[in-house]
Amino acid sequence: MKSPALIEAVRRAVEEALSLAAPLRVKAMRLGYAIAAKLGIAVDGERAIALGIQWINTPKRYRGEVPPIFTWL
Repeated sequence: MKSPALIEAVRRAVEEALSLAAPLRVKAMRLGYAIAAKLGIAVDGERAIALGIQWINTPKRYRGEVPPIFTWL
């Protein structure tokens, strides 16, 4: 016998985790394109995401200046 309340709680938790993951990918891509533009290099979508995630994962003391459009960081 399965608890409907438990199943509903797990479903909501999974939905919330998935909803948070998608915006991070979009933010990382936008950030990567902004960094690439500032450095004067051309990147595709995957490399922009990688560049953005790399910058997000860098400790704040080692980061450069944050582009003004990224106030969520």
